[in-house]
This record gives sequence, structure tokens and C-alpha cells, in this order.
Amino acid sequence: MKLDATEIKDLVKETERLRSAWADAAQDWESMWRLERYYDSRTATRELDGLEQIVTPDPYNIIQALTRFVASDVRIEIPVLTAKESDEKRGTQIAEWLISYDQRSNRQQGRNLIDDKVWYSGVRGRGVSQTIWVYDELKELKLEKKRLPVLTRNIDPFNAAVQKGAFGKDYGYHKYKAKRQYIEQQYPDYELPERNGLNGIRKGYFTEEWEVIDFWWRHKGSIWHAVVIEDKFAKDPIKTEYPEVPFEEWRADGAPIEDEFAQALSILHPIRSLWQAKCDYVSKVGTGMLYYFDPLMVFTGLDPSQKIEVGPGGNL
Repeated sequence: MKLDATEIKDLVKETERLRSAWADAAQDWESMWRLERYYDSRTATRELDGLEQIVTPDPYNIIQALTRFVASDVRIEIPVLTAKESDEKRGTQIAEWLISYDQRSNRQQGRNLIDDKVWYSGVRGRGVSQTIWVYDELKELKLEKKRLPVLTRNIDPFNAAVQKGAFGKDYGYHKYKAKRQYIEQQYPDYELPERNGLNGIRKGYFTEEWEVIDFWWRHKGSIWHAVVIEDKFAKDPIKTEYPEVPFEEWRADGAPIEDEFAQALSILHPIRSLWQAKCDYVSKVGTGMLYYFDPLMVFTGLDPSQKIEVGPGGNL
């Protein structure tokens, strides 16, 4: 089945619409992890408004503790069918290969994929990973002997999703912004707007970004793939040899219901209001102490020769 570019964009928009409540909450959860309780800086608030702003580190510490509860190294055990030495040796070799692949993949990306999954699970409440065959692309770049032929990576769930049906994954996508240099290299047959202007390159020619949708879907037992940039195909739909849509989506916590928001909740979700209130209460206490121990003192009608001593934090 060859979906057209408009149909692919409509499927992506519908998925984003269903997840809009989760996306809004996920932004708040990330803001908590960043400890962004107040908009103004503490210094500006003290100097201009005479108020203290104290932000407690609870959300950040919770995520830090979560990452320490999960091992960063993958553990793989291959069960053997018999007690034969050959089967045990085969199982050991497979496990060693998979562990080596995981370690090499981490080194190539400069990330620990397990740590990243823990962060996504704790803060976002969900995550998406992708595994694809990239040998052909590496061969064109003459990198096939330097990098793994299979790429496994985590994708921010703000930019990717998997839609499941009764019999598994119906489709998955990765939506992102790309500049001219990337598009011309990856999709040389795609026609981007030409240069214009009196003296050469138009403003924003190299910095302008386009929306790219890397879309995979299942139809009658086969996996199809296409790439859409803006409103037309950069890669026409093709039938692939993949056995499954090459995206996996996991949810850290939630309920088995249709509501996308309830399906994926951050570990920070239950303490959102409590943390905000705690910051407010501590800030009020700090403000009271600020006025008690660090008051503003104004003296008028004093003899210029009179000596005035002010304690720590005092102001004249």
C-alpha cells in the first residue's frame, strides 16, 4: 500500500493530537527536573521585590536516585536447549556478541543507551528506540569497516511514536528538523528552493530548516518505508525486508487504558503540586527570615560625624 505524503502527515498529526495532553505534561515534568520553579532569577527578585526564592532539589534528586537503581551494563543470558557442550558454547558466544554489540554501539554514539532509557522513563514517562540496517549508507561513505552495520538509538518521544493495533505495530515515525546540508546529502534528488536575491545567497539559505518525517508502516504482512519533507516525498514508498516496524516504544508507568496521558506518567507526576508548594512555603519562610535578620534601615536627620555600625547583611 503506497500512502501519499498527505496521508502520512495526517497520521502523524493525529498521533500528536492524541498525545497532546501527555506532551504538555511531559514539558512540565522536564521543567521540574531542570528545577525551573520560578521565571525570574533569585537575585533579581531579592533586589527588586525584596522576596526570597528557594528551589528545593527534590525532582532532580529523584531522577538521580533512579539512575543509580538501574545497572548501566546490559546483562544477557542465553538459555540452552540441551546440556551438550556445543549448545553451552553457542549460548556463551551469542551472549558475548550481544554484550560487545551493546558496548560498541554506546561508544559510537557517545551515550549509554540504558542510562538514556532510564532518564526518558523517569522524566518523560515513555521513550522510543529504533534499530535499522545502515550498512549500505556506511559503504557509500566508506565507513563500513569502522562502524556497526546496525544502528540502535534512542529518540526523544516528543519527536517519535509507535501506533499499535490488534496484531502489533501498525506504524512508527521519527519527525525532526533538518537543514539544507543534511537534506542535500541524504536525499540528493529532493528539490529544495533555489537561491535568489540580487547578490547571491538569500538570507537564511544555509540555516533554514525543513520538517522531515521518517515513516514506517505495515501492510498485509510487509513493512513499508518512506520519507516526507514538507509536503512531498524525499524517498518514495518502498517495500522492505524488515520483519517489523523498526521502532520500539516503552512506557514507564501508567494504566492499560486508551487515554495516552494516563498510559505514560513520569515518576515526578505525583509530586508536581507538592514540590511547587514546598518551594513556595520555603521561600516564604526565607523571606520572613530575610526581613528579620537582614532588614532595610533608613536613618534621617543624623549628624554626619556620628558613627553608625550595621551588622551583617544590614543596609543603609
